[in-house]
Formats: sequence, C-alpha cells, structure tokens
Amino acid sequence: MGQAAVRWGNRVGRAVVNQAKKNAPVDEGRLRSSIGHTVTVRPGAVEVTVGSPLEYAAYQ
Repeated sequence: MGQAAVRWGNRVGRAVVNQAKKNAPVDEGRLRSSIGHTVTVRPGAVEVTVGSPLEYAAYQ
C-alpha cells in the first residue's frame, strides 16, 4: 500500500476539505481556515479524517 495509499488519501482528503470549506458559513473565516485532513495508513486500511479543531465546528 505505502506511498500510493498516502497519495490517494491526500487526494481524497483535499477534495473533501475543499467542499467542506465551500459549505462552511463565514463570519470571520476562522472555521473555514481551520478545516483540514489527516491520512493514516494501516495494514489493509487507509483512513482519511477531515475536520476542524474548533469547538463550535460540529454545530455549523
């Protein structure tokens, strides 16, 4: 899996982040700028996590 899995995860992650940023409400822009992704590769699995560390992000 290796590097190909990481590249795939980053491609998917960026696509989801871009859409999430388009959908995020903008007042001061903090939420939009805080959205990001991580890629975790394990034997037999690739995990892409997209989100924001801001406490209020889940309610938007």
